[in-house]
Amino acid sequence: MTNHLDNNNNAVHNVLANINEACRLRDNNDSAGIVAVVSGSDVDRESWGKRLEEINPYIFNGDGSTLVLSIQEKIGNKTRQGNFLGTLLAYQNIKDACLKHDTPYMDFVAMIGMLFGRGERMSPITQCKGCRKPAVEASPANITINNRKIALTAVEEALFYFTPVAKYLEKSGFRGVLNKWGDETEIPSIDFSSGSATPNLMKEHDVIKIISVVKITSETAKQKDWVIFDNNRNMIGQLSRNNMDELIKQLQKLGFKPAPDGKYYAGISLGPVAVSYDVLDIASEVFEDEIRRDGIYFDFDPYLLMALAMKECEQNIWEEKARADNALHELVKMIPDFFVKVQQIKNIFKTRFNRPLNLKTLDFGGDTYWADIGQHSSMREKYLALNDNGIKGTVARKIANIEKDKDQYNNIIINSDLSPDINVSNSVIVNSRITGKGKIESSVIIDSELSDIEIDGAFAIRSIRKGKSVLAKHSGIFESIGADNIALKEKMRQVSMLTGSANMDMEVSEETDLRDKDSTYNKPILNNKISFSEAFDKMLGTSMETLEERRIEAVKQLEVITE
Repeated sequence: MTNHLDNNNNAVHNVLANINEACRLRDNNDSAGIVAVVSGSDVDRESWGKRLEEINPYIFNGDGSTLVLSIQEKIGNKTRQGNFLGTLLAYQNIKDACLKHDTPYMDFVAMIGMLFGRGERMSPITQCKGCRKPAVEASPANITINNRKIALTAVEEALFYFTPVAKYLEKSGFRGVLNKWGDETEIPSIDFSSGSATPNLMKEHDVIKIISVVKITSETAKQKDWVIFDNNRNMIGQLSRNNMDELIKQLQKLGFKPAPDGKYYAGISLGPVAVSYDVLDIASEVFEDEIRRDGIYFDFDPYLLMALAMKECEQNIWEEKARADNALHELVKMIPDFFVKVQQIKNIFKTRFNRPLNLKTLDFGGDTYWADIGQHSSMREKYLALNDNGIKGTVARKIANIEKDKDQYNNIIINSDLSPDINVSNSVIVNSRITGKGKIESSVIIDSELSDIEIDGAFAIRSIRKGKSVLAKHSGIFESIGADNIALKEKMRQVSMLTGSANMDMEVSEETDLRDKDSTYNKPILNNKISFSEAFDKMLGTSMETLEERRIEAVKQLEVITE
C-alpha cells in the first residue's frame, strides 16, 4: 500500500468500495466467467485444480458457474515460457476448454494467474508449503467446506480482489485475457465498480498496461520500471529503473514537463496486462515457433511492451538499446528477429482490422493497495496490518473479513478460547485456543493453539505449540508444530518442515540475505540441520493434499506426546 493512503479519504473509500465490489460480484453470480491458473508441474496443476474447484464459489461466482482451469506450462519437453509466451499457451488451453464446455469465451474477460518462482526469499516458509509461495495462507480460516475450515491462499486472495478489474474491462467493451501475473493483492484506489464502466469505451483497446501514476522520487526511480503515455492514455514508451536525475532527463527528452507542484509524475508498471483475443490470435501465429522451441522464454515487461510502443522505423534505436542492456541483449540472442516479429503483430493487426493496434494504459491510482508475502518483511507487515489502528488496519481487516470493533483493551478476539491467566491487549486473535499463562501485546494470532506465551509485536499463524512460546518484536511462527519451548529473537521466523519422515523445525531471520546463496541458502545456517536448498529438494513435488495429511498426522502425534 502506498505510504500516503492514510491521508487520502477518497482513495480509501475507493479501495474499500472495490473490496465490496468483489463480494457483490460473487454473491450476484456476476464475477469472472473464466479463470485459469498456470503452474510448472503436473503435481501443481492437479493440486491447484482440486483446490480451486473447491474454493471456486467462495471467490468467483457463488453458484460455481465460473469455469476454472488449472494448466501446466508445458508443451512437448518445454517447461518454461515466461509470462508472455505462457499467456499465449494458456490462451490455447482456454479456447480448447471453452469448446469442450460449450463456454463462449469471446463473451468474457478471462483472468489468468501465473504461479511461478522458487520463493527463495521466503525460505523456509516456501519449502514448508511444498515449494509453493502462492499457497501461503493470507487470511484467517473463515470458510467452511465439508466441515473443514480453510483460509484463502495468497493467490486466491489476489484473484478474488482482482475480479472487479476484469468485470470493469468487460463492461467497458474489452474482450481478452487479463493476466494478473503474480500472487500480490492489488486493489485500485480508483472506482472500478461495474457501475463506473462506460459501455464500449474499451472496445478497441487491444493491449492494456496496468499502471499506478505516482510522483517520481529518488527511491521509486531506482525500484520501478516506468510507463510513459499521452493524454489519451496511449502508451508511448517504457523506461527502465534508473537514478532520479537520469530518469527525469529521459522524460524531458520526450517532452515531459513538471506538474504544478514542480515534481515529475509517471506510471509505475504494476505487472498486470490485458490483451485482446484478436491480438492473442495474431501473436500466437507470429510466435508459434517460439512457444514450442525449448530455451525460449520472455515476459510482457519490459521488452515486449517496449517494442510494441516503438515504431517500425526505430529498429536502430532498439538495436542500440540491446547493446547497452544486458538483459535485452540476452533476449535478442534467443530471438534475433524479436523486434521484427513484434512489429509484424502490429502490421498483421492493421491489415486484418483496418486500424492500428491500440496500446493503452489503465491507471489504478496513486494510492493503490498492494500487499505481498514474497519476502519476510512484507509478510510480517501484511499479518500485523490486521492489528493496525489506522486506515491500513481497516483495509487489511476488510480484506480478511475480520469486521469487528475493538474491545475496551483494544483487542479483536473472534472464535477463540483464552485462558484467564493470559493478559491480552492491543491484539487480534482469530480461531485460536491459548491455554496456560502469559502476555500477548500488540500481536496477531490466527488459527493457532498455544500454551504459555510471551509475545509482543509478533505473529503466530496456523501453529500448534504445547511448550512455552516467547516471540520478540517482529518475529513470527508459521505452521510451527511442537511440544518444546521456543524463544525467537527480534525478526526471527520459525516453521516446521513436514518431510514425511524426519519432521524438523527451521528458522531464519528477516534480515538474512537469502539472495546470497553460497552463504545463506545452500548451506545450513542458524540452528537448521539442513540448508534451505536441501529443504527445497526434499519438499518439491509434494502435493497440497499430502501436506495436509502430514499436518493432521503431526498434530495427532503431538497430542499423543503431550497426553
